[in-house]
Amino acid sequence: MNMKLTLSIKKSVIEGAEKYASEKGINLSEIVETYLVKLAKNQEHEPSSQKGIRSLKGILKNSEDVDYKKTIEEEIFKKHG
Repeated sequence: MNMKLTLSIKKSVIEGAEKYASEKGINLSEIVETYLVKLAKNQEHEPSSQKGIRSLKGILKNSEDVDYKKTIEEEIFKKHG
C-alpha cells in the first residue's frame, strides 16, 4: 500500500532532481523511495554518523551543472559549523 509523504526541500534541489528524473524516465517519488530503501538496508551496517551520506553516494549520476561534492560539503558545514 502506498502512502503520501509531504517534504520540505529547497526549490533548487527539487528542480535538479526533477530534471534528473525526467532525463532517466522515472518520477521523483521513485528516486525518494529508492533512497529510503537503500538507507534502511544500510542502517544496520554502518556507523550512525555516516549512514545518510554513504547511502546517498551513487544514487544520482553527476550532472554537468551540479557539483554534488561541493553541495554535500556545504550542507555538512551548515549543519556542523
